[in-house]
Amino acid sequence: MLGFFNLYTFRYSFVANHYQYLACVGPIALTAAGLATAIQRLAARTAHQEPGRSASRLTRRIRLHLSGSRASSTGRFRKEAVDKNPPAEPAGFRRNRPVLLGPWLQPDSVARILVVALVVVLGGVSWVESRKFESSEALLLDTISKDGGSWFAYNNLGSLRLAQGRIAEARSCFEKVLRLKPGFSVAYNNLGNTWLQEGDLEEATRDHRKAVELQPDYAEAHNNLGIDLARAGNYDDAIRSYRRALAIDPRYGMAHYNLANALVRIGDGAGAETHYREAIALDPDSALAHYSLGLHLVAQGRTREADEELGTAFRLRPDFAQGYYELGNLQLQQGRVADAVTSYSNALRIQPAYAEAHCNLGVALMRQDRVANAIAEYAEALRLKPGYAIARNNLGFALEREGRSDEAAAQYAEALRIDPANVKARENLERLRPGTRAK
Repeated sequence: MLGFFNLYTFRYSFVANHYQYLACVGPIALTAAGLATAIQRLAARTAHQEPGRSASRLTRRIRLHLSGSRASSTGRFRKEAVDKNPPAEPAGFRRNRPVLLGPWLQPDSVARILVVALVVVLGGVSWVESRKFESSEALLLDTISKDGGSWFAYNNLGSLRLAQGRIAEARSCFEKVLRLKPGFSVAYNNLGNTWLQEGDLEEATRDHRKAVELQPDYAEAHNNLGIDLARAGNYDDAIRSYRRALAIDPRYGMAHYNLANALVRIGDGAGAETHYREAIALDPDSALAHYSLGLHLVAQGRTREADEELGTAFRLRPDFAQGYYELGNLQLQQGRVADAVTSYSNALRIQPAYAEAHCNLGVALMRQDRVANAIAEYAEALRLKPGYAIARNNLGFALEREGRSDEAAAQYAEALRIDPANVKARENLERLRPGTRAK
């Protein structure tokens, strides 16, 4: 407790002050004893008694005086007539009159009042203090308000802000950590994650590289560096980073998953499948691993195995709208139009405002010659996302199929206005209106 033995809490505290309540027993006992003694002495002084006399005897004495009784020299009490007209007392004479205590000033009552008041005060303080433990955020903010030099609290608050999507605040916390604890690899890794979430791959790569330089055996930082490199299209270096992370921690499931994705990109299907299955073995409830393996198997034409993996993925994550959407895209590429329609419909059942799914469902319906239904899907996609140039071009093509040339030309022109580099829209407009140029 005093710091002679190393505890985890010493990472951010000089002593194990979380255990201070153990040392509070002595002061509490002394305080309680002092209060009890003070109440007894107060009662004795108020009644002109010696401290040892009991409260019940004091009460009897007061009652007897009130009724006109008097104690004899033998300690017994006898009844006397009360003189209704007592003689006047000499000037300056003061009889030792008994002090009459009201019911709320009896010693027992005073003690009860003090106890109740103490309980109320301590209860109020406890209620105020307990609010600091309502959430991790409240506790961390309270810690920082009392100890502005707690790098540990700033780091945890930054991680919380990152999970909440409050990227700028998270970055500010991690920068504060590095000012308080320069060279802290975890803070560099977390700082890199803030840039990665914002898509700034250059800054993310810089901070993740710094993290692995400071701590070469930091598996998570190697994995995150691999993500940076893979998103930049540098798959060979990304694969090396993932393999380095797995050399440090062979049971790092996310590194297996990311390595599999990178191997798919370079065409190593067998290696990708091996690492997808390793990720699933380490974390059987990983919907992403089951899903990615399923897509990989679909691409290889292993439909039965793929359906099993995809079924598991959607069972683990029933709200996986993007998963259904991407599966539909793959099925559409393979010419499995009916399956694609089902997948897009499932995505829209989960997320009705999914503009891209509406658009691609329209494409699948066009391949089934369901032109009117396709037009409705394109129109809904544009209602949700008016600046969606691809959907406008597709809507123009569907309208053209129905013989509505003027409306089709207007959609092609609008698609070109939104995206002047849209080659398909330009070709369609020129075919429909030779010599026409988008404004």
